[in-house]
Order: sequence, then structure tokens, then C-alpha cells
Amino acid sequence: MIYFNIKKNGFSNLESPIKGYLLHKDNEFRFLYTDGNRRLGILGYLSKKNKKLLEQDIYVDIRGEFFAESFLNNSEVKENLNKSGMSSDDAKKWFDNVFR
Repeated sequence: MIYFNIKKNGFSNLESPIKGYLLHKDNEFRFLYTDGNRRLGILGYLSKKNKKLLEQDIYVDIRGEFFAESFLNNSEVKENLNKSGMSSDDAKKWFDNVFR
């Protein structure tokens, strides 16, 4: 249903922005989305055939910002590492992988 709606009407998410986090490393940044993966996947697929879809604004709701040199000091990150059992080294690898 989302596919046919975007294909027919274009993409508009003003009332329902894509949620995610802004990650920073060196002089680069990435938006890591945590909501909207179906919409973005469909938009990516359809934009290969219709480049005009890429000219539309995509609204995002940035839930937080994390910097490579300090994200492990964040209390939310620490809590999630403890819950998941993920090591700090694994978390660093995961963070770095976003920038590859």
C-alpha cells in the first residue's frame, strides 16, 4: 500500500517525519534512521526510475546526536550496552561501519 501511494502521489512526510539519530565522525555525518525504513526503501527503489522523487524534501526528527570520540560516555549508550551485552569494542566497530 505504501508503495502504490508513493508511486502515485509522490513522497510527502511533513506530518510524519523519519525518526533517527545524527552520527558524527571526523568531518562527516550520517543520519541513522530508526523509523521509516519501509518508506525510505520504497522511495530509493522508485527514485531509480523517477529522479524527480529525489527533489522532494524529506523531513526528519533528530532524536539525538552522537560523536565518534564520545558516544561511549553517553548514559543511554552505556545502558543499552549493558542490556545487550555488546562490548565497547563492538559498539565502536558498529559506529565506524556506518561511515564505510
